[in-house]
Amino acid sequence: KGIDMFNRMDVPLFGIIENMASFICDGCGKEHHPFGSGGARAEAEKLGAPFLGEIPLDLDIRIGSDGGVPIVVSRPESPQSRSFQRIADEIVASDAYAQAIR
Repeated sequence: KGIDMFNRMDVPLFGIIENMASFICDGCGKEHHPFGSGGARAEAEKLGAPFLGEIPLDLDIRIGSDGGVPIVVSRPESPQSRSFQRIADEIVASDAYAQAIR
């Protein structure tokens, strides 16, 4: 639905991100995928769009966002921050971004 809206509004699609992709359980320490996995990657392939990465479901991300201090500011070296940075780097390196900023 979001991609259809972007297309109708002529908003460039830089790629697709899987949000809330997984979390690490405090109890067992294992990674879990509460909403399944691979859906965003499959949709990106179907649409011919870049798959930019995954953002974990993480309490620190939510707390920071709600408080106005993104995790990339409060904990820049955390794995969560590195996920955001990798995605930002992919976007900046993309052809769609280069065309959008012209």
